[in-house]
Amino acid sequence: MRYSIVHDGVKIELPKYTFDIDDKIAKMTEEINRGGSLRKISKRIFDFCAELIGVEELIKIVGDFDSCDPNELQILYRDMLSAYAEPLVQYEQEKLNGIYDFDTIEKVMDVAERAQAIRVV
Repeated sequence: MRYSIVHDGVKIELPKYTFDIDDKIAKMTEEINRGGSLRKISKRIFDFCAELIGVEELIKIVGDFDSCDPNELQILYRDMLSAYAEPLVQYEQEKLNGIYDFDTIEKVMDVAERAQAIRVV
């Protein structure tokens, strides 16, 4: 599978999702949940993003660490996590759509509404 995000109109290719990347994401999640200063957490996120896309690419996107907007960095990080989760989310949605045939449900609702209208008349 190929993974990418679009940030400020720029497409960013992400590396293949592997167990190593998953382990790094789990470790990042633990560190973020432990708390700490915004600077410390942001630095760890910056380093993680640099590992994924390269420090030069990251600096082009958000600037160097000391001058970057912490919110933009967090959004970039969350977009990366979302990109890696997207195939499973999409799969689950497709499974739900298969279970619930929304066209059939809509037709049944239409018939029920007509039947209710007939009873009122």
